[in-house]
Amino acid sequence: MKKLILLFRKLQFFKFCLVSLFFLVGACTSQKESDFFSDKINEIEQTQQEPLAPEEPSDELLYPPVFPSLGRLESQINVHPAFSPDGGYSITPKPRAWCSLQSFPISLNLPLILNLKHETKFVRILGPLETENGSLFEVDFNEGENKFWIPATDEQTSILRSMLCQDEQDHERTENFRAVLGQFFEELAPDCKFSELAGEGFVCELASLDPESALSRLKKMQKDILRKWRRQPYLFLRRLTITRQLAQLLLNRSQFEEVEQFCSLLSLSHAKELPLVMRSTVWREGFCQSSSADSFHWGEVGIEQATRELSFFQKLLDKSNRLGQLKVQIPRNLHKTKELWVQIQPDQDVADQVLETALSMNPFRIPQDQSKMQLDDLSLKAVSNCWNPLYHNDYSSLSLASLMLLSGSRQTRCYLRDESEADNLAHTSYLCEGIIGETSFVVDNGRYKILHLPMGTYNYTIVNLPPSSKRWAPLKLKDQSKGAFAWSSKRPRPKIKTW
Repeated sequence: MKKLILLFRKLQFFKFCLVSLFFLVGACTSQKESDFFSDKINEIEQTQQEPLAPEEPSDELLYPPVFPSLGRLESQINVHPAFSPDGGYSITPKPRAWCSLQSFPISLNLPLILNLKHETKFVRILGPLETENGSLFEVDFNEGENKFWIPATDEQTSILRSMLCQDEQDHERTENFRAVLGQFFEELAPDCKFSELAGEGFVCELASLDPESALSRLKKMQKDILRKWRRQPYLFLRRLTITRQLAQLLLNRSQFEEVEQFCSLLSLSHAKELPLVMRSTVWREGFCQSSSADSFHWGEVGIEQATRELSFFQKLLDKSNRLGQLKVQIPRNLHKTKELWVQIQPDQDVADQVLETALSMNPFRIPQDQSKMQLDDLSLKAVSNCWNPLYHNDYSSLSLASLMLLSGSRQTRCYLRDESEADNLAHTSYLCEGIIGETSFVVDNGRYKILHLPMGTYNYTIVNLPPSSKRWAPLKLKDQSKGAFAWSSKRPRPKIKTW
C-alpha cells in the first residue's frame, strides 16, 4: 500500500513538471512573437514618418508626366476650389520632384459640374506642347473621345507651375491662378458661365430664355414670315410650331402629364422636324426625365437655343431664297397628258451657295489662312467653340450649332482635328433642308407653280400623273422627262418646254 502511494506521488510530481515546462515554453514563444510584431509595427510607423527622398529628375522631360516619387500620374494633379476664407484651391498631389526645374510638363485634372444634370465631368489638361505657331495644351473631356487643343502663353504656363509648386497660397498667386483657369475655361466652353463650388468643382451654367419672352418673339417671327413670303419651307414652320408648343408648356407651368405628352411628340417626330437642341440626347434626357424644377430649367435652355436657331434661319431665308414661278409648257405634239407630277432636286451649287451665305453671316468666322495648324501628324483647324454640354457627345452638332450662332464666341479660339469635308456635308444638308420649299408637286401642263427656293441650279423629273382611280397604285416611271433649270435672278421665271 505504501509503495502504491509513493508511486502515485511520483506520477503527480512528474505531471507537475511537464505542465510547468509547457507553460514556460509557451511564455517564451509568446514573448518572441510579441517582440517580433512590435518591431515590425515600429518599423512601419518609422517608415511612414520619414518622407521618401525624391529622385533627381533628369533633364529630359517625359510626357505624359512621370514624377519619380509618385509614379506615373494616371489621375493627374487634382485641382478643386477649397473651403477657405480666401477662396484658395486644393491641389493634390504636389509635383515636388519637378519643382526644382524651370520648366516641367503640366498635367491637371479639373472637376467640371454641369448645373443642369448635377453631374461632375473631369477635364484633363496636358501640356505645354510646342508647335511652329506657339504652345498648345491638350484638353480631354471624355477619355480620348473628345480631344482638342487650346493656345497657351508662356506667362500662363509660368503661373500654373508657380501655383502647383508653392506650399502656401498667397492672395496674388491665387488670383493669378484663378485668372488663368478662367481664360482656359473661356477657350474651352465660351457658352458656359463658370462659377466655383467649394469642395466640388467648377460649375457650368448655360444661358436660358424665359417662356413669355420666347413666345412673344416666336409669334412676331411667324407673323412676319406669313406676311412677307408665300410657300414657306415646311421644316422651318414645323420647328417653329414645336418651339411655340414648348414655350406655351413652360408658360403654363404644365403638369407632368403634359410634359410627358410633349416628350412623346418629340420621340414620334422625324429628327429633321426638330430644332437642333431638341435632337440632343443630353437635352431630351434632362427635360423628359428630370424633376419638375430641373425640367423647367432644361426647357428654358431649350427654347433659348431653338429661338436663336429659328432667327438664324429667318435671316438665311431672306438672303438665300428667291420667290418665283416655274412654268411647265410642253407642246401638245410632244406630250398630251394634262396633269404632270414634277420633282426637283437641288444641284451642288445650291448647297455651296447656302453654306457660303451662312458662313458670311457668322461674325465668329476664322479666316481660312489662320484656321489651320499642324501638330506632329495631326492636322488641326481653329474653331470658335470646342465644347458645349448640350452637344458634347456629337461634334458634328456642336460645329453646326457654332455655324448657326447658337454656340461660340468671337474672342475664343481652340483647335480640333480637321474633318472639313464631312462637316460641310452635314452642314449643307441641314441648312438646305431647312429653307427649301416644295420640291414635289402637281401642275397642269401650260400652268406655273409659285416656288420659294435658294438660288442655284435644280434638276427636275416630270412623270404623267395617273388617273384618279389609279392614283394610289404603284407609279410606272417609264414615261418621264428629265432636265435642269436655273433659279438665280431677282424674280426667277424659268420654263420647261421639252419632253
